[in-house]
Amino acid sequence: MAMIEEPGGLTKYLEQEGKAVQTSCSLYRQEFELFCQLAELYERLGVLAKMPRAEVSISASSSKLFLAVMSQMYGVVSLLLRRRVVDAEALSRRAIEATATAYRLWRKPELSEVFDTAYPNAGDDARPHQWRPSKEYTNKFKTGELFGEPGDVWSYLKSVYDMFSAVSSHAGPLATAFLQERNGVVEIQFIEADNSTVRLAWNYMLDVYWEMLRVFLQILRGSANAATISVLEQELKGWKGKAACVLRQRDNETRHQGT
Repeated sequence: MAMIEEPGGLTKYLEQEGKAVQTSCSLYRQEFELFCQLAELYERLGVLAKMPRAEVSISASSSKLFLAVMSQMYGVVSLLLRRRVVDAEALSRRAIEATATAYRLWRKPELSEVFDTAYPNAGDDARPHQWRPSKEYTNKFKTGELFGEPGDVWSYLKSVYDMFSAVSSHAGPLATAFLQERNGVVEIQFIEADNSTVRLAWNYMLDVYWEMLRVFLQILRGSANAATISVLEQELKGWKGKAACVLRQRDNETRHQGT
């Protein structure tokens, strides 16, 4: 049986995390700046989500889900700076599900009550199954329904959702994939040490949150005038072009440096 390496305690870990942030700010500055620019676009679209119900064409739940995705994105960037890749993926799984749910509520507004009453016994502490969702919610918002829409964006988000579920959210065999055994000792690495792995995570997270913003732009399209939406669409395209340039530059660096 393998022995477990002594991790060094929480204080030592927090010291290592602080150093990781400093390293990330240097190594992944361009990716961080891209996320800052993407966050600005989220915030501008978020103004529509925060408008009074009478002025917005979607349900309150969909608006709140958009704000939840924004919150997850901020947490993901914080985790990436700390090189906590698996945790960033776990947060993003929830964001993808929130995006799919918001889209379903937009397409089928009659499901709003089903969603809002998903946990009918939540306020009853005496219930043995207090947090069991309703059967109707389970049926109407199961994975097949959430990702059953046509289009490349949904096949892409579903594939990422499945990967994040297996690797980062479920306690299956991949939950311990980050542990390495050497010479009979299990090495505990809470902070991802491999630069190429972290860089890859920055890249695909940028892509995932760009795709989710496109979905919400479609959902909120009816809540703003055409000129406002057109400007946001053009800026999203411009952002994607910048991101592609950074990715090409990073690929060239990797080939030359071998990292």
